[in-house]
Amino acid sequence: MTTEFCRAETTIRFEAEAIPHFSVLKRLALHLARSQSGAEDLVQETFAQALKSFDRYETGTNCRAWLCKIMFNKRLQWIRANARFRQFNENETRFSAASYAATLPPDYVGKTMSLALARLPEKFRQIVWLAEVEELAYCEIAEQLNIPIGTVMSRLHRGREMLRFNFHQYADKLPA
Repeated sequence: MTTEFCRAETTIRFEAEAIPHFSVLKRLALHLARSQSGAEDLVQETFAQALKSFDRYETGTNCRAWLCKIMFNKRLQWIRANARFRQFNENETRFSAASYAATLPPDYVGKTMSLALARLPEKFRQIVWLAEVEELAYCEIAEQLNIPIGTVMSRLHRGREMLRFNFHQYADKLPA
């Protein structure tokens, strides 16, 4: 009985605090999803996740901001899950293949990037490699290296900056 009472109490609190923000979330979802059906799915997933996690919500804080954050995270999950798939319209025609003539030797960028990456300090090189080459998420990198996620984000940002600088240094020195 106690668990059922807690669930009922949580549901009542959820309805009182979260449901009034439905219209705001619907507008935001339309903006993010760019389609009515996508927006409806996003709102539904957001409210489902919010209800599931409502025991962690602190009463009296900004519920709309909390719900919006959940929505942004849900949208990001959807983008990551579907990033490798391209959707085509039924009416879309095939485009003729564009021709591309390389202006640089085929291995120029690869060699330059390898040299630029090799110049990074180990703690930055490791994170840049895991994020860019292995395509791991921040949380996966943090778990693998046993460091906080904030450290991963910080080192990745600085590592990319150093890599960009090093790449330009080598690109200017190597003959074209």
